Amino acid sequence: MKRQNEHLFRLLLLFALVIPLTGTAINADAADKPETKKVEYIVPVRTTPAKVAKMRAALKFNGTVYSMNSTNVSAKIGGQVTKIYFDEGDKVTSGDVLLTIDDEQLAIRLKQAQAGVTA
Repeated sequence: MKRQNEHLFRLLLLFALVIPLTGTAINADAADKPETKKVEYIVPVRTTPAKVAKMRAALKFNGTVYSMNSTNVSAKIGGQVTKIYFDEGDKVTSGDVLLTIDDEQLAIRLKQAQAGVTA
């Protein structure tokens, strides 16, 4: 709130200094010129009372965000994924089970290997 008040004060101070200086510069220019017929223009102006309000700073950008740390995950064996336990972007730790692979084909190969050993 204090920062908003400081900002408003600086803005009012700027207007208080700039408007009189502008008027002085215009009058100084007019003093150098010979007398001419002055035409007054009436400019409609709409004013609004000043009020204290919250200001919200927001920046919008287009672009792509890349992480500083990433890794590629691959399985030691192939197969169809039957269940995924995490979504992309979730935090995981070492040892977490990320997914389950259908092990039906592996079970068949294991039985064949065991049968070959016993024969």
